[in-house]
Amino acid sequence: VEQTNVACHTGSYSCFGPKQFTHADLYRVIQERLENAPPGSYTARLKDDELLKAKIMEEAQEVIEAQRREDIVWEAADVLYFLTVLLARNDIGVNEVIEELYRRRRQ
Repeated sequence: VEQTNVACHTGSYSCFGPKQFTHADLYRVIQERLENAPPGSYTARLKDDELLKAKIMEEAQEVIEAQRREDIVWEAADVLYFLTVLLARNDIGVNEVIEELYRRRRQ
């Protein structure tokens, strides 16, 4: 179940504070940009297979070379973004990936 409107009697998204940005939100934004790209959208440029593959490899290298915590977070965010583009382009939801990890754990 995904919430689409306000849930709190005050008119807020939640009675528990502001809505947090989730990976599902990122996935939806990426899907939207891939389908209806605004002019100059970087995400839309990632429809190019070679560019996307190169960016995933580049960012993966940068995350393993990062040493400071903030650099690891920064580079991991890049990897997650480009990997999410790959998933969205192939109509693979992150839940499928999580289910695969769960399946492997049970083996």
